[in-house]
Amino acid sequence: MSEGSNQESESIPPGGNKEETVTSASKRRRLYIVIAMLVASGAILYIVALTIQLSYLLLHLFLLIPTLGLALIPPIVLKSEPREIKLIGFGIIVAVAGLAVIFSTFWDNIIAAKGVWECLQCDLPRLGHIPIEEYLWFINHTLLAGFFVLSLWSSKKKVAPPPPTPRKTLRIIGTVFCFSIMILGLWLFQYDKSFYLGVILCFIGPVLGFLWWLGGHLLWQQRREWLWGITIISIYVLFLDTIAIYDGIWVIHDAYTTGIALFGIKLEQILIYTLTTALVVTTLVVCLRTT
Repeated sequence: MSEGSNQESESIPPGGNKEETVTSASKRRRLYIVIAMLVASGAILYIVALTIQLSYLLLHLFLLIPTLGLALIPPIVLKSEPREIKLIGFGIIVAVAGLAVIFSTFWDNIIAAKGVWECLQCDLPRLGHIPIEEYLWFINHTLLAGFFVLSLWSSKKKVAPPPPTPRKTLRIIGTVFCFSIMILGLWLFQYDKSFYLGVILCFIGPVLGFLWWLGGHLLWQQRREWLWGITIISIYVLFLDTIAIYDGIWVIHDAYTTGIALFGIKLEQILIYTLTTALVVTTLVVCLRTT
């Protein structure tokens, strides 16, 4: 065998192929780039919060900046999908953002009317019990999560077919779990100390359950984008929420929370941003996989 052939065979891992290796490297590169953008944005926000009094409107800049970066970054930098896939993704993201506003308006007005959440540094008028900035948050959070997933998306099929997934089993397990937390939420909803937690589980549980029933097996097949999207965006928006509370933009009253916290962050804060991000990412993944 020639020297050139030896070099080529060494570059291909056992059991793999060159095309698959390049694709994996490209995916990792995309992930590193988008995480770096979020880390940079978060670092700037932290410095700004230490310097001036933030308002809710100003906080939105730190959702918009990474969102615009992900939406407008040249495809060659991320080595991302063809233009047609991105256009389909853009359309789905915009549609999901509209649904997010409709859905979130109900539960957010309930907790604001109860006095669970209160905005202290709002510049715009209120619609119902919440300020306009909160409606903008629904949109910007959805756009950020959507463009994050789209930046990692890969529709290329592997040369070797993926192992079969237990389609029905995954759908049943996910659906039963989500509707179970809805039932738990209905019980928690009755008590002041668990009111906020109950609202979160009541509203989000059945929607996630419906999505799992539709495409739980698709989430498993696209689990990399699904899990990274939920994890990274949840951490980022939770960081924004923590800064907002620290800087006095809004407050979550202890009378309506369980008192359970992780590193000083309330359980309800962790769940609301994780589950709402999961709604967006799950919807986008299921829609992209079926188009």
